[in-house]
This record gives sequence, C-alpha cells and structure tokens, in this order.
Amino acid sequence: MFTTPEPNAKQTSWLILNDIHDRPESFGPLIKLNITDPYDYVFLYGDMFDYQTDEQQIIDHLVKPCTESFATQKPFMFVRGNHETRAGMRGN
Repeated sequence: MFTTPEPNAKQTSWLILNDIHDRPESFGPLIKLNITDPYDYVFLYGDMFDYQTDEQQIIDHLVKPCTESFATQKPFMFVRGNHETRAGMRGN
C-alpha cells in the first residue's frame, strides 16, 4: 500500500540514490541493501541517466524500475544531475 509521509512529522528519513547512469536494473538491488531500516521516501539525487534520448527512456529506465522496486509503497523525488542538465535530450 502506498502511503505519503505524515505532514506534521517531527522527523523524516529517506534513502538517497545517485549516479545510476542508465542502469535501471540497479534500483532493486540498491533498495534491498537497506534491509529493514525504515524510510519515508527515496531521493534520486542526479545522474540517473548518462543522457536522455526521449520520454520513453525516462519511463522505461526510471519510472518503471522505481515502481517495480519501491514506488508502489514509497514516494520518490528526482533532482536532475549534471548529466541530465548538460546533456539534455541528445540529438535535439
């Protein structure tokens, strides 16, 4: 079941993932490294891609793997890194 963090909580906890560099198969094993420590959300802290080719790549290599690994139960926040910022949509 998906739950959102308590808006009036005195503290929060999160997992931070970064530098995945378009290896969508990494999400599941990285989340499992946490074992049983509780967390409220996952923070994707940049460089999830080397560069983006189209919207489908973002769905297939970020949204779907996150959903399969954790996002049906925990929210996530994505902040673009230097690879998403400087490379942009290659070919455009």
